[in-house]
Amino acid sequence: MARMMRREILVFGEEPALVNANRHAAYRQFVLWRHGMLGAGIRRVIPSCSVWKIRDKFPDPFGQYTGYKPARLQ
Repeated sequence: MARMMRREILVFGEEPALVNANRHAAYRQFVLWRHGMLGAGIRRVIPSCSVWKIRDKFPDPFGQYTGYKPARLQ
């Protein structure tokens, strides 16, 4: 539901990889639930137990995951 609302509000087209989009939305929803709204460049680490649960629910077909990327220094 959150992914569909975000797509409508931001006028995104349909994502080609639905599983990847759902996994990304689950990460976003977890961070929103746990830390509230974050600004641009502000990132939080998601606990590994939550990351693995999300990855189990929405697995990448090739097992390739990006992992945490720290914010760029300004």
